[in-house]
Amino acid sequence: MKKDTFWFKHDSGAGRCFKMRKMAHIYGHWGKGVYWDVIELLRDQSKYCFESDDSSLQLMADIIGCKDETKFVNWFKDCIKIGLFEVKNSKFFSPILCENMLKWDTSKENGGKGGRPTKPKPKPKLNLTHNLNDTTREEERREEKITASDLTAASNKKEVVEYEKRLSSIRERVFSFTSYPPDMLEKFLDYWTEKNEGGKKMRFEMQKVFDVSRRLKTWSGNNDKFKNTNQVAPTRQTPKLI
Repeated sequence: MKKDTFWFKHDSGAGRCFKMRKMAHIYGHWGKGVYWDVIELLRDQSKYCFESDDSSLQLMADIIGCKDETKFVNWFKDCIKIGLFEVKNSKFFSPILCENMLKWDTSKENGGKGGRPTKPKPKPKLNLTHNLNDTTREEERREEKITASDLTAASNKKEVVEYEKRLSSIRERVFSFTSYPPDMLEKFLDYWTEKNEGGKKMRFEMQKVFDVSRRLKTWSGNNDKFKNTNQVAPTRQTPKLI
């Protein structure tokens, strides 16, 4: 391990940056922890970047100990949209990490030549006063103009993901009872997964107790009764008078 690998700048209040808060609103504390794991991994890479294809992202998830590779890839794509990472030439990087390391590398190079370390020339910006995540105040003012609808959209996306997980779970449980006809299981599922008026809960989730096995047994029994009552009774023939 390189000696300078131990050096790493981490602003004490970086988690309060708007971009980080937006990401954490969707993924919670898990997302923040994964973010810093990725930043530390990028710090050790050549030119502080990493391949951005799905295979490489899955490898990165394994390296940092993230077991849910699909969730990690979705998190990464959202970080790109938010602006925490950028992609160039099929590789992704953290702009803030690259800028911090540019200062470090320049200082280290000047010091190694026996000269006095000098600060790199800053890039021209409207305002050079940086906040805790090294974004300019001008950028922060633009970010603050983001309307509440953006946060609502993020919240809705999270609700959709959670709903799909719950629906997939109940579907798997219902169709595990292979002794029943598939069309009956499908009708049973359609009935019990109907959403309430608010669209947040399904019918079966509003029950105090919901045992799939017993509910299916009752449903099947009711189907049999319904079929029997719908059978046409044999007509009585009136005896012919001789």
